[in-house]
Amino acid sequence: MDVIEFYDKDRPYYELSNYYPTSIYGYPTSEHYYQSMKYDYTGNTDIDNEYADQIVAQNTPNKARILAGQLIKGGYKWQLELNDIIKYYKERGIKIRPDWEDVKDNIMRRAVFLKFNVNETLKQLLCDTKHSYLVEDSPRDSYWGVGKDKTGQNKLGHILMETRFILCGIYNIPAPSDYSNWVIPGHLLMAANPGRGLDDSGKKNNWKTDLATKYILSGVDTFISLQEEVSGNPYIPYQITGTVNINGIVFRKYGKVWGYDLGVTDDSSIIILAKAIIRLLSMNRKVMVHCEGGKGRTDTVIAVVLGMLYYLKPQTAMTLAQSTSDTRKSKRSYPQTKEQTDQVTRILSMNMDVLKDIQ
Repeated sequence: MDVIEFYDKDRPYYELSNYYPTSIYGYPTSEHYYQSMKYDYTGNTDIDNEYADQIVAQNTPNKARILAGQLIKGGYKWQLELNDIIKYYKERGIKIRPDWEDVKDNIMRRAVFLKFNVNETLKQLLCDTKHSYLVEDSPRDSYWGVGKDKTGQNKLGHILMETRFILCGIYNIPAPSDYSNWVIPGHLLMAANPGRGLDDSGKKNNWKTDLATKYILSGVDTFISLQEEVSGNPYIPYQITGTVNINGIVFRKYGKVWGYDLGVTDDSSIIILAKAIIRLLSMNRKVMVHCEGGKGRTDTVIAVVLGMLYYLKPQTAMTLAQSTSDTRKSKRSYPQTKEQTDQVTRILSMNMDVLKDIQ
């Protein structure tokens, strides 16, 4: 597999860096956006908002990072000026978002997605990397990059490859079965009922070697069922309403809320469920959402999750949900009913401030 490393301004693919200058809805770089979100959140104070504005106003992403981290340093005149700003706002009680460590990966997902979604030139550059493994070759950061010893987590590289899949349909992890597809590769899967008792050829199979086993082997540790009905060979844990934990694998049934095939539920229930899924992603759970065929009800939830996670308009969210499901070998069109389309449109047409904050 080809590897593309990026980091410094004078090296190829600097455009992949969060420091690359490109406006994102008024933020000078994706780094400015990401760092300002430490103070721009539901429940913050006016002083926190002021400080977030100070971060966005910085003329370099590095200064934005220093302010957001409240890093007091000596040296250059500009650093001393930043020190004064930090001290002033610390005295006024600024606080980093309390759950920042829990939500920062999802906030980075949004920052990176918005960067490439609003700029066609950058989007094409990302798509042109094709199946290359993307690496932030930062010697200073072993979380977002690989660090000095090259053994870091490379979280930014992975999020870029996730974004490449969503925007370009390119990724290196195949779906576990013909009846499933990745939405966020390695993290969020949508699928048909895992207890159908069918193998990839459509033949009846024993549930102990059925589709669910493939999903668990692919890393899924949280199953979310939208089904009230039971058909075929039912997956045993779903006979119990509520949450079941079996050897660390969590099964959660929302069917009583949702109803039957081709159905819809109330808007507030979908919003609660979408926020729960986004929170599970923050916890690094590997989530699979399914109904019977893995389209209508599932795609409705997935479109809302994408809209809330990436701050998207309804049609964009539904188009992305469709494009990810189009990577499935067993294809069916979405939406399946006008009611489902209307529900996604209604929820994602809410006051965008309601959707802005990643929970």
